[in-house]
Amino acid sequence: MQLDWSTFFLQTVNFLILVWILRRFLYRPVLEVVARRRAGIEDSLAQAAAAGAKAAALRKDYEQRVAQWEGEREAARARLKDEIDGERARMLAQTQKALAGERERSEALEAQRRDEIRSAMEAEALVLGASFATRLLQRLAGETLDEELVDVMIEDLGAMSDADRQTITDASRGSNVALTCARPLGDAVLDRLRHALEPLTGGASPPEVRVDPSLISGVRVQTGPWVLAANLADELSFFRAGATRAD
Repeated sequence: MQLDWSTFFLQTVNFLILVWILRRFLYRPVLEVVARRRAGIEDSLAQAAAAGAKAAALRKDYEQRVAQWEGEREAARARLKDEIDGERARMLAQTQKALAGERERSEALEAQRRDEIRSAMEAEALVLGASFATRLLQRLAGETLDEELVDVMIEDLGAMSDADRQTITDASRGSNVALTCARPLGDAVLDRLRHALEPLTGGASPPEVRVDPSLISGVRVQTGPWVLAANLADELSFFRAGATRAD
């Protein structure tokens, strides 16, 4: 087989022309399209990366804000709990104080009520005692008891201090002496009583004698503003007055 150099040369030229044409009109546009596509892809990738970075930054900021909100919420919850505990403790203290005050008032009222009941019972007992004593003494009253009460007055007059005796004498100077008896007394008893009264009256006129059955038994002597009593009525009156004061 013989090589045809002219044909080989022409085919080589045709191949080079074909390569030039392909490079000129086909390969270069393809490269440009690929370059543009690559640039677009790279730009998209850059935008995606920027968007990803922005999203990451936003996510990080969101997570920080959420963590901050959680911290603020926990702090607010803790403050609210402390305020609630403080208010509960304050209200509990006020309630306990009010209960203690109410308990003290109740105890004071109960003590007062008991004192009033005791006083009322004591007063009633004194009144009943006075009533019983009155009825009993009325049955025991008589001349013998009158004389014994006169002896009691004479004894009291004799035991009186000089200062008291002088006070009564000065206060009753110029006044009449009134002697009241529950019933008429015997002459001997009257004489003894008049003799015991002379130091008080300063030797003035004899006392005026009166009879008052309401005395029950005994005598009452009035000289000036002074009243000397040794009778059951006055004693029972003092007893009743004590009952009234207790009430």
